[in-house]
Amino acid sequence: MVSSVVHFSFGSPHLTATADHVEGSRVNGGCRTLSGTSVAAPVVTGIVTLIASSLVVDGRANLINPAAMKQIVMDSAELLPGRNIFEQGAGRVNLMNSYYIAQNFQPHVSLLPDALDFTDCPYMWPYCTQPLYFTSVPVTVNVTILNSITVSSHIDEIAWKAGHNGDLLELSFTYPHDIWPWSGWIGVRVRATAEAADFSGTAEGEIRIRTSAASGGAGRLQEEAVLPFRIPIVPTPPRHRRLLWDQYHSLQYPPGFFPRDVLTDVPNEQFDWNGDHPHTNMRELYAHLRGLGYFVDVLGEPLTCFDANNYGALLLVDPEDDFSPQDVEKLHDDVDNRGLSLLVFADWFNVDIMEKFKFFDTNSKTWWHPQTGGANVPAINNILQPWGVAFGSTVFNGVFKVGANTARFLSGNAIARFPAGGALVSAELVDALTDATADVPVLGLYRTDGGGSLVVFGDSSCLDSALRQTPSCLWLAERALAFANGTLDHTDFDVEPRQRAYSSGQLPTPPRRGDGAPAFVSRTVVHQPCTHHVWSKPAAFDPDFHVDVPLRTLLYPHAATMQSQPQQPQQSPQLQRPAVDAAAATKTVPATKDEGSFYSHLVLYLLCVTVIIALASVVIFNRWATPTADLDTDGV
Repeated sequence: MVSSVVHFSFGSPHLTATADHVEGSRVNGGCRTLSGTSVAAPVVTGIVTLIASSLVVDGRANLINPAAMKQIVMDSAELLPGRNIFEQGAGRVNLMNSYYIAQNFQPHVSLLPDALDFTDCPYMWPYCTQPLYFTSVPVTVNVTILNSITVSSHIDEIAWKAGHNGDLLELSFTYPHDIWPWSGWIGVRVRATAEAADFSGTAEGEIRIRTSAASGGAGRLQEEAVLPFRIPIVPTPPRHRRLLWDQYHSLQYPPGFFPRDVLTDVPNEQFDWNGDHPHTNMRELYAHLRGLGYFVDVLGEPLTCFDANNYGALLLVDPEDDFSPQDVEKLHDDVDNRGLSLLVFADWFNVDIMEKFKFFDTNSKTWWHPQTGGANVPAINNILQPWGVAFGSTVFNGVFKVGANTARFLSGNAIARFPAGGALVSAELVDALTDATADVPVLGLYRTDGGGSLVVFGDSSCLDSALRQTPSCLWLAERALAFANGTLDHTDFDVEPRQRAYSSGQLPTPPRRGDGAPAFVSRTVVHQPCTHHVWSKPAAFDPDFHVDVPLRTLLYPHAATMQSQPQQPQQSPQLQRPAVDAAAATKTVPATKDEGSFYSHLVLYLLCVTVIIALASVVIFNRWATPTADLDTDGV
């Protein structure tokens, strides 16, 4: 059940539950099999209802609130072996463990995740796969804060204490001051200081979040939540080993209708659900690059927001958004004058094929038109235009070969323009519309006078882990980077540089914007400024502060051995919570405003609303998932 909200990083579920091919009733009679969050949510709703009914009547009103129920089911969840936090959150819901914890539950403030141990693999994947280093893109983590004491409270202060080597870090926090209703969020960013440029080891510390709320009397109740962290640091890698992945221009549904990347092999699927992120559907490529010794940073801002002198190559993989004029100008300068290499893996784009993707959505009562093709090829052509490189408008399928290496070319566009001095690798492919066979260039290699290199390929599907293509083209990404680094040349691809510029076929026209629903507005309509963060030094420094065991094991001693058997009531509640200062937790200060006691009367009302929404979502899904549009709209 995904309940987190993405603010700075990609989101993760807070809890997992049974959700794969679960049988249930159909609205119009009979049975059907469903999967996804629409199944997991009712499972968790039922567990929460049973837990609430098990509480003693006298104290039930103070315990039945969304935060308390969420803390109970998360604190009692079972960690799934071999799964990371973005796959399972706190783990798999366990009814009996939840029951035992509920019997001794005390309202408190908690955090998810409750510790940031970036050495803990595989649970903290992908954070644990790449160390921090000076000048790398800051590591970003979303932290959810829950307060089961009251519906409304405030974050008064966030400070951090540096422990062992913690003085080599700087942290930045972004958060709303109000925790309402029952929960809030904190964006945590971490970067290494210049003093860490040659350091190898781990840095540790703890983040302390101080909250307050009206106590119902003459003062305010203060509580403090503690978030320990441990982060590995390595010396700054050489430039040619540093790669930057442009995530800013990769889009998915929502905010617009972006069609799937492969026109074949995926029946009855219209949407591109994947964001083409190196930690999600491109994770095999990411693991392959890390295994080769590359460091992969992810850029979540415009291309004007990174220093090209720090990176050997920029990767544009299946971008859907437009590029601003500032992006084009800056990247042109980076490649021609600063030695940055550019690797482009495009995808299909054809206006006639896009028109076939439109459908009438029975829920919104509107026609939905795709905002682009598999990739926004006109936007890619725009950014490649300074070098005379462009993809055409014809979509091809087939097999691509370089020497003994092969890969499937699935729904990609051929190269239509390429400069003199560059080399082209061709393949005999089939036109996706006419079934005609043609020998067309699909891979281009070019070195600029300024030291940067261009490698362009017309498809990205062979890199996509979600498509499970065999064979993949990880070898192509490896060889493309070797060409960019200068360790391979044109001859290693069995081609020679062209004496004349290549030109063949028509170029695609830009996609239409604003047709049908959902409405989509490119972020490049108004060029976005770069984000500037306020970085803080530690409030205190204790070089002796050191944690000798994985932080998650320290906070959850039972986590590594928890089985399906229920936990004993006297063990669970205390083991699930980080240690806090008892004096700080009970400290009161003069009240500035009496927020009243009416919140307690909202508890049952909020619970009723939650249950009603959960039940309504199931009904809406069953109605939405009718065969009219022939779509799996669970994600919608």
